Amino acid sequence: MSLHANARVSFSVTMVINVGNGANTLFWTDRWLNNNSIIDLTPHLFAVV
Repeated sequence: MSLHANARVSFSVTMVINVGNGANTLFWTDRWLNNNSIIDLTPHLFAVV
């Protein structure tokens, strides 16, 4: 399903996520940066870490 850009922006500014204790939060692989993960955006950095 494709979302109109305005709908995507509206949804993202109203969405709030509580991490809690972080047990189910995957910092490197979860898509929390504009629907991208850190590993997708910086694969070389991930390889070094």
